[in-house]
Amino acid sequence: MTSDLASQLDELIEFLPHDQAQLRKLALQHLQGLSAGDASSLLKCTQSGRLSRLLAALDARLADKDDPEIVHLALTTLINLTTDKAVLTHLNHPEFLLRLATLIVTPTSVFADLGCMLMSNLTHDAAIARTLIRLAPVTAIKAPPAVVTPENELAPAEVPRVRYLRKSLEMVLAQPSALDQFVEVFGRGVSDEEQGKKRWYNQNADFHFLASVFANVSQHAEGRAFMLRPVVERYPEEPKNEAREEPDTKKPRIDDSTPAASSSTSTSVPAAASTGNDDQPSLATPSAILSTSDPTSALSKLLCFTSHPDLIRRGGITSTVKNVTFDLRAHTSLLDAAHPNYILHSLLTPVAPADLADTLLEREVDDLDRVPDWLLSLPTDHFVEKAAELRRVLVEALLVLATTRAGRQVLREAGTYLVIREAHVAEKDARTRIVIERVVDMLMRDESLDAEEKVDELEPLVQETVEDVEMEKLMQMEVEVVGEEEKKVVVPRKQQVAAPVEPKIQVVQEEEDDDDDMIIEEII
Repeated sequence: MTSDLASQLDELIEFLPHDQAQLRKLALQHLQGLSAGDASSLLKCTQSGRLSRLLAALDARLADKDDPEIVHLALTTLINLTTDKAVLTHLNHPEFLLRLATLIVTPTSVFADLGCMLMSNLTHDAAIARTLIRLAPVTAIKAPPAVVTPENELAPAEVPRVRYLRKSLEMVLAQPSALDQFVEVFGRGVSDEEQGKKRWYNQNADFHFLASVFANVSQHAEGRAFMLRPVVERYPEEPKNEAREEPDTKKPRIDDSTPAASSSTSTSVPAAASTGNDDQPSLATPSAILSTSDPTSALSKLLCFTSHPDLIRRGGITSTVKNVTFDLRAHTSLLDAAHPNYILHSLLTPVAPADLADTLLEREVDDLDRVPDWLLSLPTDHFVEKAAELRRVLVEALLVLATTRAGRQVLREAGTYLVIREAHVAEKDARTRIVIERVVDMLMRDESLDAEEKVDELEPLVQETVEDVEMEKLMQMEVEVVGEEEKKVVVPRKQQVAAPVEPKIQVVQEEEDDDDDMIIEEII
């Protein structure tokens, strides 16, 4: 029976490069369903060469221009397969990652969110995470027609969005690496209801799953360095002028050829992946719009999302912030209120009870001088983290920052003790309360002692992962399925063909310990 099924799988794989799009689609529909079931072990067989053939065929289908549903099926099949770490080792290729990056950063792509999910799975592999960190940027991006349309020909209501998109594309193309482009798209692609921006970068994507990519990458020393260094330091050559020349926003360059992306290795440049809209012009790379003295880092662009309403986005960035605290050399900048990487308020505000300011005015009435002004002015409607797992991550980051005497001094002066004292009163989660008590012990310790606590001594407390069951309850979403007729499906469990469910947030201190890495669950 097994041999018969294996033969059938081989036959299906042979149809993936077929000239007829309908046959390719039918083969992919069967393989996508099988990739999440019992037959997935046969698909992942390496001895027969089946896995290599399948991955190569799926990679080729990412550039399929005949039918967007084929690209959708290829992506969801890859998401299923990459829940297995053994599969990840076969996908560490700059060309493949670059094709996927093109799908993600292209504003006309209908597959951007699926690409983000797949990239999240891929970066659980340490080698792939390092390849992504070093990956050169996408150098040409398919632009919507409105971007190259004179403003006097646009509807007045469209002008603000088009201007925003033009500027966003220039900034994305100005980035020195693919991962920097992800950070830029992550920030510019988010919806802002207060400013009336609803998916202004890509109307088909929210990019929330890139937060999981950043969390995965920052588990490694090289990834933490990426997050902390100023972006301008990643350019291969220093610009000759103090500021790079700003490109003409009204006349972006148009590349009529197939957009390509450069690789950070000596391998040949791959063909661009299909974005689901391949009849649009391509916006070629302009000059970077960055000053050599600009201290902006990737981390500084992400900190504001520790209070974002979406749990996926907020959880991934919170995990990223905690991970960078394991770079002890960076603590000076992380605790410097004048530095772009300052994280203390981003950690304290979400764990501070809503009525903190009023409580402090009542309890500290005799000694208000010791209460920092920012605490007294904290509004009652400020964001308070509702997920116990993420509150624990925030407090664990404070615990790591308290491992040095200088760090403890800054924490005390910023009112950390006052915040976590009240947070402890309101906290219901037992494990979070334990970590809070540990932070209190650190802040109240006798500084006459010379011994400094080491990060590895905190491992039992700060290496906890988010509870799988709790995160499953919190994370449910609807994912658009792209086909001949666009529709929305709610994903129930134990169905053969469905869209990906949400990932669980993973925070790991040691880059060598990958056993507990969490990967987006199978599409079942």
